[in-house]
Amino acid sequence: MARLHELIAEHLDDDAVDPESGTLAAGAVVVGIETDRGPWVTALAAAGYQVRHQPDVGNPLLGAPLHRGGEVRPG
Repeated sequence: MARLHELIAEHLDDDAVDPESGTLAAGAVVVGIETDRGPWVTALAAAGYQVRHQPDVGNPLLGAPLHRGGEVRPG
């Protein structure tokens, strides 16, 4: 999980972090994940990421609309 945080931090814009609190700004990072519960979901949400249940992210053909700017369905 620490490595994932590092990777995400490397790609954040300056405005993604609230300058007053030093935490992620609301909605700064949205994560699509195949499951809607478990330790990964809990850890991502606790870190301030917006977590979306995306059951088709494991299949690149089904997830392709997301890569083309398609709508993200709420979990």
